[in-house]
Amino acid sequence: MCIRDRSRRPHRLDPSGRGPGSLDAFVRACRGEPFYCGAGATEGLKTVATIEALYRSLRSGQPERVSGCHGL
Repeated sequence: MCIRDRSRRPHRLDPSGRGPGSLDAFVRACRGEPFYCGAGATEGLKTVATIEALYRSLRSGQPERVSGCHGL
């Protein structure tokens, strides 16, 4: 996949990065094509658990433990 920014310069997309290349990997996955998987289900679970703890901390005004992914 190749995109152009406002300067009209083409950019190669790196599927292993955090930028637009990851979108290319997502589209490939949706199409059933081979794709680069930079983070699996375990990393996703840990991320969601961390965000959930952040929201709990915001509501309580206190530090909150990350729960739901112990031992992973």
